[in-house]
Amino acid sequence: MARYAAKRLAWSVFVLLGVTLVIQTTMSLVPGDPAVILLGESATAEQRAALRAELGLDRPFLARYAAYIGDVSQGSLGRSYRNRRPVIDEIRDALPPTLRLSLAAMIITVAVGIPAGVASAVRSGGMADRLISLLSLKLDVLRLIFNAVQISLSTSTRRSGGMCSRTSSEKT
Repeated sequence: MARYAAKRLAWSVFVLLGVTLVIQTTMSLVPGDPAVILLGESATAEQRAALRAELGLDRPFLARYAAYIGDVSQGSLGRSYRNRRPVIDEIRDALPPTLRLSLAAMIITVAVGIPAGVASAVRSGGMADRLISLLSLKLDVLRLIFNAVQISLSTSTRRSGGMCSRTSSEKT
């Protein structure tokens, strides 16, 4: 059992590296220049170049990714582009309402799902079973659509509100 757990733990490192690589690649391919978004259209080219240098966006992708992985391995998640605060502080601020919302959703899901599942099982193949199955499928599709719209609105209003790695001046 210990060997199995060690093997899974070792694989999780590769999975996390893969996930961070996909996220970093996606963030670098998203249209829009973070410097223009943060400073506005009226910023001069020099101001935009200075901000790109400050955020490390003037470095090649692999150099930025390696710096990010190095920072994460030391416990630093970087700074938010948008708020210029440490990402861990952003997470700490968002965690309590997220947990409350998750708990409320879980309570509602259990309160509705268990009775619906029992009713569906008791009348397997009947009208109630088909109606509950259809309703649960429709609600799941509705949830997916709602999430897609929410993500679309979120990314269109803050196109590059991602994370950046610390620059060499911040590491000292």
